[in-house]
Amino acid sequence: MNVKELFKDIVEELNKKGVHPIIYGSLGLSFELDIALEINDIDFIIDNPSEFGICRRVLEGMGFNIDPDHERELIRDGFYISFLDKEAVEGLIGEPLELSKNDIGGRIFYNISLPQYLKIYEEGIKGEYRKNKERDLFKIALIKSYINKPK
Repeated sequence: MNVKELFKDIVEELNKKGVHPIIYGSLGLSFELDIALEINDIDFIIDNPSEFGICRRVLEGMGFNIDPDHERELIRDGFYISFLDKEAVEGLIGEPLELSKNDIGGRIFYNISLPQYLKIYEEGIKGEYRKNKERDLFKIALIKSYINKPK
C-alpha cells in the first residue's frame, strides 16, 4: 500500500466535506522534512471535535472500521488512521499549533512546525504508552539536526 496515495485520497474526500485536516506523526514529519520515513499509520489532528463524525463517515465509506479498543482510530487491513483533537495536542505542548497550509493537487491540509514536532516527540517518550521509543529518539535527533542546520 502506498501510504501517501492513501493519504491524498482521504484528504480529497475530507475536503469535499469541508474538512481540512492537520497531519502529524511520521507522515506529517515526512512531508515537513521532505524525506522518506517508515510510516505505520496516519495521524490527524482535527480542529473541532465535531469534525470526527465527518471523518469517521468518510473513512467508513473507504472501507475502514472503528477499532473496538480505540474510539478515535479506524482500521483497514491492519492499517490505522487516528484522530486527536487540536485542543489536546496544544495542551500537550503548552502552546497553540503553528500551522502551514499544504496543497497537493488541490487537496488542502495543514502541517505543524518542526519545533512543535520536537515538543510532541519529546513529550511522547516520557509516557509509558509509546511502543517504539527508539524510533521516537531517532526522530528527535533528526528534527534537531534540521532545526540546527545552518541556513
